[in-house]
Amino acid sequence: GVEEESCECRGCMESFSLSEGVRCGGVESHFTCGGCIDQRTRIAAKGALGARGGVPCCGFHCGVLYKEQALARHCTPDVYALHQQARVQRERERAEEENEV
Repeated sequence: GVEEESCECRGCMESFSLSEGVRCGGVESHFTCGGCIDQRTRIAAKGALGARGGVPCCGFHCGVLYKEQALARHCTPDVYALHQQARVQRERERAEEENEV
């Protein structure tokens, strides 16, 4: 078989194969494991999502938002559902703010 690249997660500092997580797509292409993505998504869905509109990379001063496909693939179904609800709520709030102006 093909040997997969080993990556260190920027969240928990453990080693994983590339398929067990995702690279952020930023300049330094930080790797984050599925478990840390799930945890970050749960936290973001409970508040920080409103400010950024997504789940930010855990690389120091990175700020790149994970792509939706990565969240869908690596989050547990209940956490991804929370994330989807937070996105809908954020869109609703933004629409209301625009209507107030």
